Amino acid sequence: MLLPKEYSYEQVCSFLDKPGLDSWLPALEFIKQKHELKFDSIHRISKGGNALFACGPDLIVKLVPHHWRYQADAEVVGLQLAAQQPLLLSSAELNTPDLLAYGEMDGWVYLVISRLEGASLGDVWDELAEVDKQSLSYQVGALARQIHQLQVETNNPIAVDWHLYLKKLIAESYARHKRNQLATPLLETCQEYLSAHKGFYDTQAPCLIHMDLHQDNLMVQQQNSGWRLSGVLDFGDAIIGCDPLLELLTPILFLGQGQRKRIEAVIQGYGYNLNTINDEFQKKCLAYMLIRPASNLNYVMDYAGVKGKRNSWQDIADQLFPI
Repeated sequence: MLLPKEYSYEQVCSFLDKPGLDSWLPALEFIKQKHELKFDSIHRISKGGNALFACGPDLIVKLVPHHWRYQADAEVVGLQLAAQQPLLLSSAELNTPDLLAYGEMDGWVYLVISRLEGASLGDVWDELAEVDKQSLSYQVGALARQIHQLQVETNNPIAVDWHLYLKKLIAESYARHKRNQLATPLLETCQEYLSAHKGFYDTQAPCLIHMDLHQDNLMVQQQNSGWRLSGVLDFGDAIIGCDPLLELLTPILFLGQGQRKRIEAVIQGYGYNLNTINDEFQKKCLAYMLIRPASNLNYVMDYAGVKGKRNSWQDIADQLFPI
């Protein structure tokens, strides 16, 4: 046995948190031999919830435990769709990793993918000028639109029943916010706010939704004309769903950080006319934030750096979605 097969969820999390390479080397050597890969060095990548390894200068190996097998399946689907229908941004092709091999061992799924050129946006974001942050926000909005225009099949294994999916997210949201110690006045009115929102089920045509377009999953390159978005990775949370706003929520929150011009850039990049954006758009963004898987309002507010009142949902909406 190369990897722990019968571990509980908690044991797997502990195993993934263990530093060093020793526990992983037998599995990586097996993958190397099976697929005749060529690399001499291995470096553990600390980002992400799964086990990631840079193998030589050109390869990334991702190991996913069976507890969240869905992420491996979504990654395969997303990379295959992007390979079949290249993403274009301002007529330039946007890179996604090549899926070179994948398989299973001891209940884990492994993926071997190519390493993208450029810098992680997460590594340079804090040092960028505001004009560059707005430009990249616009480009990410345009990227989201490109992803949503990929042709998908509704019988795809990562397609969700939209109504059932939303009902499940709504049902699970209260317990998650309680665990995350959401302020009592907000927690007590969370379900009431969601019940009053009627726009969830206004569906559009099914599309691939990446679900995680934030700085750490985007690659950039600096050119004479400024910073250019050059690649997107990690389709592990992707679904095929029916509302592109669920996608835009992540860059609005994490690139926008409560800054109106950046948020408008994301929206315009996607193709919205700002004159059509109204209070309902703001309310829907907030509602999606409350039900989005793994959403943590306290973390989002702190990350965005907004310091205003948190006494009502309108307070929250005005700070995170000032549009």
